[in-house]
Amino acid sequence: MEGIVATGHYHAQYVPNFSGLAEWRTQWPKNVIHSKEYRDPDMFKDKNVLLIGNGTSALDIARDIHKHAKTIYNSVRESTHQFDEKYLKLREELAKFLPKKVQRVAHVKEFKEHQTKKDIQDAVVELIDGTKITDLDYVIICTGYLFSFHFLEDLHDDEEVGPKRKFNVDQEHVLVKDGSQVFNLHKDIFYIPNPTLSFVGIPFHIATFSLFEFQSYAVARVYSGAAKLPEEKAMRAEWYERAHRKGLGREFHALGSELELTYIKDIVQWLNEDGKALKKPTITEHDEEWINIRNNSLAALKKSLNITD
Repeated sequence: MEGIVATGHYHAQYVPNFSGLAEWRTQWPKNVIHSKEYRDPDMFKDKNVLLIGNGTSALDIARDIHKHAKTIYNSVRESTHQFDEKYLKLREELAKFLPKKVQRVAHVKEFKEHQTKKDIQDAVVELIDGTKITDLDYVIICTGYLFSFHFLEDLHDDEEVGPKRKFNVDQEHVLVKDGSQVFNLHKDIFYIPNPTLSFVGIPFHIATFSLFEFQSYAVARVYSGAAKLPEEKAMRAEWYERAHRKGLGREFHALGSELELTYIKDIVQWLNEDGKALKKPTITEHDEEWINIRNNSLAALKKSLNITD
């Protein structure tokens, strides 16, 4: 098995297991959609819309439809991620980008169908604080995506792909279980049992393409013989230490402002140390100018959009 996987992780939709949501999606498939299916703001003209989620998709769609929709609700939950202070501050600032028309509401508890009427407008969404929302025309599920590499089905251990496998995959070879994270990758790049298979683009909550560039450096240096990977036992020990420190699940790949720089520093030091003997060009980390631009980018965006505190 050889190859570089750079397919991203915005393909397999993640849909929360809210009580009644599956029934709503079956009953009104054109009215209850995932953000991946969103295309045209005009279809929401004079409609009541519920956006579920607190990420970029919900924010972008809210800004796109607010001049068309009649009412927009945004259901959010408290984050359980343990990000650094700078990233948490960024999340707070992003909430200011929501149009004034958007009403922030509590997390969803249950989707209920009307006992006799069949229109979605007669159905009820109950929130955890007891609030009930009715007269909805659309629900857009903005809850992100699952990790899925369907073309590597023998390394999956989930209900959708698992039955297609030719053999059972053990814990030290599995890539994907429930889709919340990817297993058995050294530095989120190299497949530990067989490092000739590598991945670029697994981490998130980062400056995406600049970080992926550093991952690409690592792949190029290793595959050209200019950098060496540790023995499998050492790579696995490092992976387990990280799992113990961060915990398993989606947060495993989440970095944030400070951890992103730490991750890059670790890769750069390794590649430069191994490349010195071969007189390979020195790879540099992000400089102060880059960091300052990143830190001030939100303020610049707010200014360009005339958003005030």
